[in-house]
Amino acid sequence: MDGANSITVLLAAWHQGDEKARDQVFDRLYGRLHEIAAAMLWKQGDGHTVAPTMLVHEAFLRFLGEGELGWNDRGHFLATAAQVMRRYLVDHIRRDQAAKRGGGAAMRVE
Repeated sequence: MDGANSITVLLAAWHQGDEKARDQVFDRLYGRLHEIAAAMLWKQGDGHTVAPTMLVHEAFLRFLGEGELGWNDRGHFLATAAQVMRRYLVDHIRRDQAAKRGGGAAMRVE
């Protein structure tokens, strides 16, 4: 069985609740996920406070929190991971910008 097919089999097993399969998916695709994360951050330019490793781990944690894990194959999984990382980055940037504007600070009216 080639790499792509074995990932598809592992994704199906993960979907059925196999934690060992889940771990194997991340072990086998970690390098590719890290490359995707690094490319996203590179496009953002300098000044960000997120590292590629953090993005990959955030995607993993969000996948663990998902109820439905219905990926069709390796490509579908990687595309979904990229979307999750992108959403995390957008949320992170929004939080940073809100903090710079004094987000969360109570306004005092006299």
